[in-house]
Amino acid sequence: MADIFETVIGFAEPALKMVGGVVGEAKASVQKYINEAVAEALKASGASAPAAPAAPPASSAPPARVRPLRAPGR
Repeated sequence: MADIFETVIGFAEPALKMVGGVVGEAKASVQKYINEAVAEALKASGASAPAAPAAPPASSAPPARVRPLRAPGR
């Protein structure tokens, strides 16, 4: 019985790798298409490319203490 499973897995593995490659290529194509569409839309609207989000300023104060929630019925 174990030999049957090994045989099935042996046949399925290359097929799954091929399907994974096709899915990866499709994902890359769709992402490229979306990136180009967004760039064209930004160019048409006159906006510049979006800037990276600013990091919150680092504070030297210790983090505030958070009170635990009370149990229901108390």
